[in-house]
Amino acid sequence: MFVKSNLLSELKVYFLDSLKDCYDKRELNNMFFLVNDIQFKRSRIEASNNSIRCTESELLFWNATIKRLKQFTPLQHILGRTYFYDCEILVNQNTLIPRPETEGLVDLILKNHDNTGLS
Repeated sequence: MFVKSNLLSELKVYFLDSLKDCYDKRELNNMFFLVNDIQFKRSRIEASNNSIRCTESELLFWNATIKRLKQFTPLQHILGRTYFYDCEILVNQNTLIPRPETEGLVDLILKNHDNTGLS
């Protein structure tokens, strides 16, 4: 991995550039902030701070993440968790990852269930 310094801002540039042939820019930005949020407990605002420096172990994690994303490993499998309907779900390579459309379907079912008056 080649990053000029351990600044998170430079790492973001490297992350986006390394994966630009595999994913679109919007998805990559979302992935970058999701990794910061879930793995490193940094908010989007914190992750946008140009003065944050990554530790060596963080740089190693980012490097491994980039390699796995190049192999199209789902980010949820890399992070070991995902969220579905406000619930955190632990996942591994054997876990099916819930799709956002499924969450919308559950929401629709629950809203219709509420309107029917059934318990």
